[in-house]
Amino acid sequence: MKRKVVSVICIGRVGLPLALVLADNVYKVFGIGRAQTKIDILLKGTMPFVEEGGDLLKKYVSKSFFPTINYENVKNSYNAYLWIKKYPYKTFHLPGNSTITSISIS
Repeated sequence: MKRKVVSVICIGRVGLPLALVLADNVYKVFGIGRAQTKIDILLKGTMPFVEEGGDLLKKYVSKSFFPTINYENVKNSYNAYLWIKKYPYKTFHLPGNSTITSISIS
């Protein structure tokens, strides 16, 4: 069975854990961000902030999770793309991927 391809646009506090959970559930995930410096950090397998799920980043980066600034990858997301809007308060911390129990994309 061919893996489903998904793009998560805005891979910050909410989008990155979501992208990693999708990668952990056999999706090929393009994580799209704005800053190449943050993408470079992710490509090294390092979380850019304190968050559960760092082990998923190391496990899937460049295997089923592909961080990039290239929005052209959205065209290759045959199954879905998710746009994660930034929460307006920087001091508000959303829980990590431990709260996401299942995701279904058809």
